[in-house]
Amino acid sequence: MTAADPAAGPAAAPASGSEAGRLDALERHQAATDTKLDQILAAIGGGTGQARDSAQGAVQGRLAAPGDLPAQIQAELDRRDQATKAAEREAATGSRLDALERRTAATADRPPAQPERRVTRVMFGPRDT
Repeated sequence: MTAADPAAGPAAAPASGSEAGRLDALERHQAATDTKLDQILAAIGGGTGQARDSAQGAVQGRLAAPGDLPAQIQAELDRRDQATKAAEREAATGSRLDALERRTAATADRPPAQPERRVTRVMFGPRDT
């Protein structure tokens, strides 16, 4: 392996002044990059573990808490009753609105009736309305 052989790598080649400076700068850059990468991995790994632990603690707390079954049933029944009442109010409002629209349509202005012809009135008398 000679200095001109590219497969020999930088360790086999004798380092000149400019190459040594470049290698030192490259090593410092690589060390800084490795440090930053380690910090990022620590932040990602630590945050996920803390979130998982807090979520698991919350679930365990809910499971360990004594449940008040009658209170839960009553709350569910109250929610169902509120939903039923809301649906009834909506239906009542809709039916009231429909009735109002029908009444308004029935009392809408109608065009005037054709006047009775004089000949008809003279021959048959006034019309009873």
